[in-house]
Amino acid sequence: METNFLEGHKLTAENQGDLEKAIDDAGIRPRVEALKAFLNTELTQKGYKIEHRIFYLASFFDDPSRVHLNSIHLGRVTSRIGRELVGTSPELAKVVWAAVIHDFGKHTIPHHLLDKTGKLTPDEYKIVQAHAAAGFYILQSIQDMSDIARLILSHHEKYDGQGYPLGIGGEKIPLGSRIITVVDSYDAMQRNYSNGRSRTPEEACGEIVDGSGTKYCPHVVRAFKRVWHELNDPKEGEDKD
Repeated sequence: METNFLEGHKLTAENQGDLEKAIDDAGIRPRVEALKAFLNTELTQKGYKIEHRIFYLASFFDDPSRVHLNSIHLGRVTSRIGRELVGTSPELAKVVWAAVIHDFGKHTIPHHLLDKTGKLTPDEYKIVQAHAAAGFYILQSIQDMSDIARLILSHHEKYDGQGYPLGIGGEKIPLGSRIITVVDSYDAMQRNYSNGRSRTPEEACGEIVDGSGTKYCPHVVRAFKRVWHELNDPKEGEDKD
């Protein structure tokens, strides 16, 4: 049984180069560098503790009240799954914080792509995918946030190795990232799914279960199911089979 939320694939120089290339190919380098410089200056001047930095970063979104509520929900479910898998751990806070700001890199993506209602073209999709590399690149430069940045980098990786940005799979993906992937997917299915129809909680849970072993880590999916039943039907949540 895994007991460390942060362990996973060690980034190589080649990986770093691939991430830099993704940012350059997406044409978002100026946005990334500008946001990186601004945050390092702003957060250094304010002297925020780590939890205050997370709140500050979460406040960057266009509708802070909505994002805060959604982020709090994601963080709570992430925490529940983490405790189900590992129990109490000082690293769990980093996983929860990463869940709260997992899409921070989208601040560097053109709004017209994020707001597009139709299907993205292959080139547009590559630009949007670069948000994972952008978020990592920006956040790893901030003091005491390298672990959080690493978890955010991998939240679009898939258990079968068919995700992005590095295409790693299995336990090469940090456990914390595998948890965020499940929680983020479950939430996204109910808000704005790719085919335009939002899922009910039951449907979304079923799709997570169907993706076990391909998109999602089986260990995380089993823990997610237990937590889901506890949140939606306390009596069923008592069954740990």
